[in-house]
Amino acid sequence: TSQRCFVLGRPSQRRLPIVARSAAEGGDSPAEAIVLKVLTPEGVVTKQVVQEVSLPGIEGRLGVLRGHAPMLAPVGVGVLRFKHNSQWEPMVLFGGYASVDSDVVTILASECEAGDDIPSLEESQKQFDQATSAMASAGSKTAKLNAKDALKRAAARIQAATMLAGRKRS
Repeated sequence: TSQRCFVLGRPSQRRLPIVARSAAEGGDSPAEAIVLKVLTPEGVVTKQVVQEVSLPGIEGRLGVLRGHAPMLAPVGVGVLRFKHNSQWEPMVLFGGYASVDSDVVTILASECEAGDDIPSLEESQKQFDQATSAMASAGSKTAKLNAKDALKRAAARIQAATMLAGRKRS
């Protein structure tokens, strides 16, 4: 089964697998397993059994392992990293909230990008350079805020693209 990912409010060409396997079916071991659910206003982006989650919190990264205390936290623009089958996977989040309860991490994101929807490292660097130029030439406060937001988005895409590029070389 798969679910469509939405990027910037538009359906993406990529479908993400909805994975919820037990250890007997080849999933993560029950001793380490937590469920990760990422939802946007358009619907479920992914639901997977994972070993570990690292969130881009507003005041820094938040790590979540099995047995984590219940928590509700705002999520900033950045890279969500999750360990699935002993491999780290990236997903770019553009703000939202994260809830942790009973070994289930639920992320309500305003937007996200995953897998093939994450621009290449070259394209991400180009977006970063454009955002840097826009920041330097911004005259009004609104223009500066918009440029700062574009810069954060581009930096997150570079981080995710670097993770994906490193994996392809291996």
